[in-house]
Amino acid sequence: MKYLLFLLLIPALHGSALKEFEKVKEVFETKCLKCHSSANAHENGGLNMETFASILKGGNVWGPGIKKGYASSSPVYLLTTQPPGKRTESKIMPPDPRKPLSNEEKEIIKKWIDNGAFWPKGVKMKYRLQEFKVLLPSEVYKSLVFKDSSGDDFSSYSKEIPGSKVEYSMVPIKGGSFQRNEDDFDSTGPKKEISVNDFWMGKYEVTWDEYEQFLYRLTEDKPMKNDVISPLVSHPTEPYVDMTFGMGKKRRPAICITQLAAKAYCVWLSAKTGHFYRLPTEAEWEYAARAGRSTKYYWGDNLSDHRNYEWFFENSADKYNEVGLLKANPYGLHDMLGNVSEWCLDSYSKDFFKMCEPSNPLSLPLIGSELNNPMEATWPTKLYGRIVRGGNYNDDAVDVTVQRRLLSNKEWKQLDPQLPKSVWWMTDSTHVGFRIVRSRSIPKLEDLHKYWPRDDEIKAVPKR
Repeated sequence: MKYLLFLLLIPALHGSALKEFEKVKEVFETKCLKCHSSANAHENGGLNMETFASILKGGNVWGPGIKKGYASSSPVYLLTTQPPGKRTESKIMPPDPRKPLSNEEKEIIKKWIDNGAFWPKGVKMKYRLQEFKVLLPSEVYKSLVFKDSSGDDFSSYSKEIPGSKVEYSMVPIKGGSFQRNEDDFDSTGPKKEISVNDFWMGKYEVTWDEYEQFLYRLTEDKPMKNDVISPLVSHPTEPYVDMTFGMGKKRRPAICITQLAAKAYCVWLSAKTGHFYRLPTEAEWEYAARAGRSTKYYWGDNLSDHRNYEWFFENSADKYNEVGLLKANPYGLHDMLGNVSEWCLDSYSKDFFKMCEPSNPLSLPLIGSELNNPMEATWPTKLYGRIVRGGNYNDDAVDVTVQRRLLSNKEWKQLDPQLPKSVWWMTDSTHVGFRIVRSRSIPKLEDLHKYWPRDDEIKAVPKR
């Protein structure tokens, strides 16, 4: 009878082992095989993880990769548990600190080895990109829970991005009005009074430290608040070259990022925090940059003090600089002029400020195809002619003013080797970054497309 019961249990035991193997296969193929394959093993300790035999053979540094039944002495598991202070290129798996294994993935490997490391006969693993389910913006918005901020204490604050030690700071901008030229390129022409509501604005441009939390999904094994949604937000592909171009990262603004990528970051941060973050409208940006002044610069009408406030060609050493090193404007915002130009939500329209409503105007991209590369013909809105403001480190001082505006164009992607061109990265826009704002009121669901990526934009992304 006991023998009969054992025979009946064999299929169940085999099924359980197969399920364990499928889980560990997912981890190995998406996180380990990129480096530990037959093509790359010689550069990574000699460990090839494509077959069970090659794992048992091990590499030339740590010996056999697995000891059946003993995860604690198996390098394939043991090297994932090294504390951060001991992580060196030869003592961590995976070696890229931007893509650590989650605690759940480590436990999957441990359990599999402790239970005997079942591997079906003849199975060979192959590296593949990890697949993430991506919700459309409208679905994300329905799923998020936002508290209206209209009654909140309207003051400055600094917070860590949930799940990280990286901090960002916001400054309150009390709404009001300013005089804006109707003709964008004629400062002597007729003016129009434009008004905006209260909002918070980033004290600094968004830095690489902040942006890489989003780019490399560094916080997603630490869920909190709306974080069940944030991994489902569409993320950029990894950069294919060093997007700093040797100018450094620490406390420096994230650059070469498309407007779509900047908006996706805002969706992700909103999901992380429960606050509604977005890019500023052009009107909000100019209002905040002017800081209640009617002068050409926020410190006056001449260049006498500009070196204390802005990075431009003569003082920047031909590169962007750390945020916050120079004086802030009267609203407490650093680097509004110079350093890097900053994305706004708007798409350029020649007569927009003549025709627009005077309160909270926003020029949305038009539907249609106005593209310069036939490989981009599926993109659903006008790709170029999006607005950046503030001048940058490569401009002459005379051009770094609160009126300064640039329009995105195909040259900003000229050296991108991909076909089609990336929708996330702009290889030739080292002068462009972004900063975020937070509204005091939450927009209606039907107005989401004004602030975050449109559903059809995200649908066009997957293969790009």
